[in-house]
Amino acid sequence: MRAIGRSVTDDLSSFPMPEVVFEFDEKDPHFGGVSVADFYTPEVIEYPYAQDAYFLFTTPYLHYEDWYLSDDLSVFPRTSLDTLNTGPIDIAVAASRDGINWHRYDRQPWIALDSESRLDPELPGLYAQAGLPRPQVAYTNLYMSRGMYLHDDEIWMYYMGTHAYHSGKVAREKDVFSRVVLLKDRFTAVEADYIGGEFSTCPVRFEGEALHLNIETSALGLARVEIQDADGTPIEGYTLDDCDRVHTANTVDRVVTWRGGESDVSALAGQPVRLRFELQFGAKLHAFRFGPG
Repeated sequence: MRAIGRSVTDDLSSFPMPEVVFEFDEKDPHFGGVSVADFYTPEVIEYPYAQDAYFLFTTPYLHYEDWYLSDDLSVFPRTSLDTLNTGPIDIAVAASRDGINWHRYDRQPWIALDSESRLDPELPGLYAQAGLPRPQVAYTNLYMSRGMYLHDDEIWMYYMGTHAYHSGKVAREKDVFSRVVLLKDRFTAVEADYIGGEFSTCPVRFEGEALHLNIETSALGLARVEIQDADGTPIEGYTLDDCDRVHTANTVDRVVTWRGGESDVSALAGQPVRLRFELQFGAKLHAFRFGPG
């Protein structure tokens, strides 16, 4: 099945064989050891708003096959080799620090197929005319477009939705170009169990005067941050108990304070420190950074 490869050249008329850098694995759909899904049409973006950050938006494609589905697939067109090349597609996201080694931190669809309740009322008839089964979703294929556009604290991205199954030609005039809007840096988040959880970073060196969080707590969520030395020992004045709880927040720029309002961490700049985060009651941490006070 298709995978995503990377090839580098100084001569655009000649590329070496690509190295596979992203592909389905044993956790993805397969039956009897045979994969029925692949990735293609990757959109790779070097993210301009964070250090060493790359994003890959790709289309996971589930191949319909007679041997594992009970549906009547004889209505779908076949290739000259009498094989199917049809099925649904949504949009997934992966991240990388170097643009080569990719990780799917969350295997859920980044943009999922839409609800059947939003189905165009004309579509069932058009599918029937084409001899195809009634679709169960409003769009059966989604394709990400190139580009990422920052507007204030929002990122705008665009994708196409089509009512046709892969390789199909039903109601193409009803294809839709859509915009997805998310707050800056909110591609995914660290979440704990509802009653609470915590994690610590590796040692980092920073410049700046304050710790800024991109965080969402809604009504009940709470968060605290502890600063430790490189060995994991809490630094006096910046322990978890010293930290003022972050609450009632849905912001890309919440400054952390300790001891009733003190945010200055400049005395720790330049030395290796660890950050210990405590998240409770639905709090979601999307990102953190050090910056001005």
